[in-house]
Amino acid sequence: MMSYKFYFGLMFGTMAVSIGIQFLFPYPYGLIISLAIFIALPMITRKLMIKNNWQGRFGGMQEVKMNKVCTVCGSKSKGRECFRCGSHQFRMR
Repeated sequence: MMSYKFYFGLMFGTMAVSIGIQFLFPYPYGLIISLAIFIALPMITRKLMIKNNWQGRFGGMQEVKMNKVCTVCGSKSKGRECFRCGSHQFRMR
């Protein structure tokens, strides 16, 4: 997961480059190029971060274990429905 400071820096940097491109190129071409950069650069950055297994601010993807307890019969379950009574109503513990 990217830290929010890095992501905002990337977004504002992209916006500054887009404004600079709009000054360099005439109206329709500058707008098209700047929109393409503003949309494509964060997508490319995320793809590279995922590809390189970038750990980010909190140490990457961590498995969170939650205990689901059926509200009807009180048994613990890991699936979508209770294996005892078939209920879909759970509370987290």
